[in-house]
Amino acid sequence: MLFEHPHKTLNDEIAERQERNSRFQEKELWSILASCILGLCHLQNADIKHQALRSDTILLAAEGSILVADPYCTSEQTNYETLLNKRNTQHIYLSPELCQALHD
Repeated sequence: MLFEHPHKTLNDEIAERQERNSRFQEKELWSILASCILGLCHLQNADIKHQALRSDTILLAAEGSILVADPYCTSEQTNYETLLNKRNTQHIYLSPELCQALHD
């Protein structure tokens, strides 16, 4: 099994940019979005649901590639479980269906 060691997470990059009062450029945002979609598409094709997409599971490698961490390798709780356990909820994604389930 091969594991890549990322340089940092998207969460780290957001914090660094906030300290510098710097914003992402539009092309950077599109690159992050496209890379996440490709990573999630690969997982979906393997019939794997990610359910833990947040800024600390999006990895930025030193050479600039953007990766989505496999939740099974990192033993992450799902975002839904994170919300139910009232843990850190910064920069997470929930599907519209899960948002509705929280209100029901």
